[in-house]
Amino acid sequence: MKKSLLISMAVLVVFTLSLVAAHAQPAPTKPIELIYSHTSPAASGIGKMAKAWGDMIEQKSDGRVKFIYYWAGTLVPIPEQVKAIKTGTADVAQLGPLSIASYMPLSYSVPYLPFMGIPSMTAGTKIWWKLYNKFPAIKNEWADVKLLACRMMPPDQIHTTKKMVKLPADVKGMKLAISSALISKVITQQGGAATPIPPTDIAVSLSTNVVEGWVNHFPVAMIFGTIPSFKYHLVVGSNDYTGIDAGMDQLIVNKDTWNKLPADIKKIFEEASAWYQKETIKMDMTEIQKAMNVAREAKHTITYLTPEEVKLWADAAAPVHQEWITDNEAKGRPAKAIYEEYKKLIKKYQ
Repeated sequence: MKKSLLISMAVLVVFTLSLVAAHAQPAPTKPIELIYSHTSPAASGIGKMAKAWGDMIEQKSDGRVKFIYYWAGTLVPIPEQVKAIKTGTADVAQLGPLSIASYMPLSYSVPYLPFMGIPSMTAGTKIWWKLYNKFPAIKNEWADVKLLACRMMPPDQIHTTKKMVKLPADVKGMKLAISSALISKVITQQGGAATPIPPTDIAVSLSTNVVEGWVNHFPVAMIFGTIPSFKYHLVVGSNDYTGIDAGMDQLIVNKDTWNKLPADIKKIFEEASAWYQKETIKMDMTEIQKAMNVAREAKHTITYLTPEEVKLWADAAAPVHQEWITDNEAKGRPAKAIYEEYKKLIKKYQ
């Protein structure tokens, strides 16, 4: 009897210790939650690519990273994305041209120098990174954040409602919504009126004849439902992936957030960002074709320029280029050296 009691007590002790040990196991590690602010809707092509990037990091980190998404500038206005990263309002942000215009003036404006002859988005991306790595004036614009990716967006074209714009003289007397201040100067010098209008207001501005055309890229015209308003599209070059100029799209991380990440997670971020940069260009090439097919099915006129016709536009833009150089040199920026290197690289990649 006594022996049975001792055995029972021993079993009870072992059982109790096992319960204590089970409860003593460390709780699952809470994931690193990062606030991700994006400029576009989740359903857009660039939105889907951003989500795929985030999913890849969450999966490869075995759930140690979790993103909380704020789409279409709902966390902060699009022009304040960089400020949100610097102040810690967001941990991660996708930037568009309007996001960096006042914070990274060289990074913003160089790709928007009009009619330079950028041969493709892939080439434009490689050129931008070469300029970034060569010129401290460009690299230092990003010193307060961690720059993970930067790639060229689709090139801007001229979309019009009443007549085809083919040569510089054709814009005389026309009212055009514009994508950048630099192309606006070319238009005004040729006798046209250039108006900065947010993409969300373009459709109404076209329907009420506030403007009769838009200088922007095909995918954004499709996203904001404006392609049916147009009848004419000028592609500035000989193929669908050349154009007037182009904005850049970046992924950045708050510097403190980045510094706190474990080394293996940093590597996952960098690998996912290299994938994002490459695949997003492919995605946009598909989006360009989708938008152009909408225009073709609507029997719109799409015109491509010969090299001789492109040169006429380049000649018209030359005073704007010189003004850009002069203004930036006056502010202590090496604009002339950047401009000359930019031209050399474009020629190399053509």
